[in-house]
Amino acid sequence: MKTLFLILMTQFFLASTLVLAEDSVTATQALATMDIQAMSRNGKLEMTPIVRPKEDIKLDQRFQSAIVDGLSHIKSEDQASSAITETFNPILKYFDDKYSRSDFKIFSAHSSEAALLYAMKGATEHEKVLVISKTWAEANYAKGFALFELGQLGEAKYYLTKALALSPFNATYLFELGQILLREKNWQQALITFKSGKQWLSLTEPAVKTMLQAGLDRSIGIALIETGQLDEAEAIYRQLLAENENDEKSRNELAYIQKLRNELNH
Repeated sequence: MKTLFLILMTQFFLASTLVLAEDSVTATQALATMDIQAMSRNGKLEMTPIVRPKEDIKLDQRFQSAIVDGLSHIKSEDQASSAITETFNPILKYFDDKYSRSDFKIFSAHSSEAALLYAMKGATEHEKVLVISKTWAEANYAKGFALFELGQLGEAKYYLTKALALSPFNATYLFELGQILLREKNWQQALITFKSGKQWLSLTEPAVKTMLQAGLDRSIGIALIETGQLDEAEAIYRQLLAENENDEKSRNELAYIQKLRNELNH
């Protein structure tokens, strides 16, 4: 079901003036080969594709491959530190230098739908908006993930927050930020963050959506338990168990909820 924000922004989009190339360049193609500039004028949204030079496109592709490779090799503290120093920091420096003096509000999109939402959202809140590929946000996320693995929660939170500033509707980033909030025992904010991740799950890549949804549900359950909302937590874990009868984690959480209830009754 669409969120109220998505419905409103879709209505705004349909009522606006969309300026695209004459050959009807799709948003997906735009993400691969060009940025999207957006602004609102007299209540009308104007979006214009900005073609990137071929060398910039190739560089962006190399950055994305390097990020994936760096994340895949984080299996120890030494590897996490190496990935930060050798891969993530240089990529972040490139984007920080490139956009540090920009007059545009920058968003970094993972999908064509997200790109359109960011363009519409940004144009209603800022004078000028530029939507670029996912790479800058992904580099911030990757560094945050590596720092989390190193136990540096404060620094990890900082970079995940930066990733979300660039890509605010990214369910994966919201899930990871929620894990830090759980570690901090900030139960209420963790619950809000996980629920926000659920809200934007539809924008997630299909390959990871099912696993991410289960992770968000379990995490919401943990936060609900810690805030004393046992009935709501139980409903979530029973649903997860109904979907997968071999889900021992959900079975254990249900047993824990029953234990808490027994303690409360004595």
